[in-house]
Amino acid sequence: MQNITKNIKEKYSNFTQQAFLDGGHNIDAAKALKRFIKEKNISHIIIAMVLRKDIKNFLTILQETSAKIYLTEITHNDESIRVNNLDEGLVSVETYKSYHLAFNKILADKNYHNILFAGSLFFAAEILQDLS
Repeated sequence: MQNITKNIKEKYSNFTQQAFLDGGHNIDAAKALKRFIKEKNISHIIIAMVLRKDIKNFLTILQETSAKIYLTEITHNDESIRVNNLDEGLVSVETYKSYHLAFNKILADKNYHNILFAGSLFFAAEILQDLS
């Protein structure tokens, strides 16, 4: 788990809360994230994963929190989930082609607390590269 608040605020001056980044992508990670979400008052989660992971059960665990979940793709990664080709059981999450679109939607709503980016080490690397 990495606190990326400073990095986010340097790029998005209107961001007023805390942001965290985690590359956890399995069921045990989802259980740990569930506790972290409650502990840190996370209101929104942006998730991107590769196809070979158990996205449905990962999301099922996180949906037990009050956080709003956004599912997005990992840019330039052929193994990434594709939001236009999801299992029907995932309809309770909002989907976006990129995390930028989801994040900008959250900022525009202005009704958010802390934000978590999670789901894949590829996704974590993409965010860290964008913020550097």
